[in-house]
Amino acid sequence: AKSIQLAAKGNFDPKLFYQFNDKFFKDKNYYQLSNGGLSIPTRYGVEFKTGYEQNEGLYLNPENNTPSKGLYYTQISLPLVQGLMTDERRTILKQSQINVKASQAELDFQLNELFYKAGKSYLEWQLSYMNLNIYREAFELAKQRFVALKKSSELGDRPSIDTVEADIQVLDRLAGWQQAEVEFKNKSIQLSGFLWMENNSPALLDSSVVPDLSTIASLQNNLTNQNELMALIDVHPNIRAGIFKLEILNVEKKLKQEKLKPAINLNYNPLFDAEKIGRAS
Repeated sequence: AKSIQLAAKGNFDPKLFYQFNDKFFKDKNYYQLSNGGLSIPTRYGVEFKTGYEQNEGLYLNPENNTPSKGLYYTQISLPLVQGLMTDERRTILKQSQINVKASQAELDFQLNELFYKAGKSYLEWQLSYMNLNIYREAFELAKQRFVALKKSSELGDRPSIDTVEADIQVLDRLAGWQQAEVEFKNKSIQLSGFLWMENNSPALLDSSVVPDLSTIASLQNNLTNQNELMALIDVHPNIRAGIFKLEILNVEKKLKQEKLKPAINLNYNPLFDAEKIGRAS
């Protein structure tokens, strides 16, 4: 977008030009036309041009006649109706300026998506860690229950079948704990996809790193109310990008409306004989 804006600004840069055309046939100089100068467009629709023209030849078109030492000229062009308010160059520049803002909004949207995915991955990693703790605690409780029932069975207070049921429960809780460990490792690997070192090399989350469970309380305390959420909608990158695109279409609409006007230009072209200027100097 910035490159397009730079190119649009280039349409208003001063331009040096030179044109040369000649015809020689059978050692005769039919005509020799040379014209060079400087053209300066402005952002207000006015265009300035100055240059030097020198033409000669046996069969020169009368409209191209110039004094022997050439002719200096100046031209000022001003659109009176069509092109006064806007033209293609000014429209392209305005659109490129808006497009830079729209591109920035799209960039913000992509960053928001990245932060959302990273935050979601972190919360899933945090949840899997909480589940892991629950399954670990459940396994420890089931194991304690099994030990207690086993002692009660040995003392004759409980039937032996109760220890079988408790043992099955221990194995079930152990399987759940192991599954929770696998889930936590998978979520850790997914979260590592958002971690990078300073040299832009990917980083792997260390197995000893665990989430901070206090962030859940802070998230609950920082929840915004409905009015604050509505205020955030107005600055949403997608909405801002849509507004900028509407502005680009509106600028194009103004150009098309401008082209419906009649084309009337005011041109002022003073000419100066190079020979007379030389005598005066």
